[in-house]
Amino acid sequence: MSALPNVITRGAACLSAMALLFVQGCGAAKAREEPATVPGLEVALDSGMIRGVDDGDVLRYRGIRYARPPVGELRWRPPEPVARWRGVVPATASGPACPQDNVNQKERSDAEDCLTLDVTVPKKAGAKRKPVMVWLPGGGFVAGRGADYDQECGSACLSALDLGKVVEPGVLAGERALNHSTRRT
Repeated sequence: MSALPNVITRGAACLSAMALLFVQGCGAAKAREEPATVPGLEVALDSGMIRGVDDGDVLRYRGIRYARPPVGELRWRPPEPVARWRGVVPATASGPACPQDNVNQKERSDAEDCLTLDVTVPKKAGAKRKPVMVWLPGGGFVAGRGADYDQECGSACLSALDLGKVVEPGVLAGERALNHSTRRT
């Protein structure tokens, strides 16, 4: 008897198993997509309606325009309000980073239409007013963008804010808190 039919059968079985794993892997990659947009998750702003994203225990509104792009006559001037829009604008992705001399070429952006912000709110906020946390990316005008903020902690971060005053030593106190002096002697 020849061993050839046995080799062909094993080869076909291996190819079938590899194809199955490949197809299964393709499906798994799709499972890590952006959270689904929920109908009725619309918010009215002065400039128009936006639709956010239901992300478990929080609602996210990303890439919300807060001013007109600072181009042409608006460059180096105070920001002007955005023009009112019609319809519902999806607020599902963070806006682009403003132009920077970023050392990471993959994150380099030349987009001047970059005056956007991301907002995360607890799904069950209740009637009680809550504190607001503002996150400003660092990077010294070389790196940093709103999308760098890790929003994965969800309502745990938002609940922590409700416990009292959040203090980050050195952030607002500047050079004194870091025991540095801006004066040269």
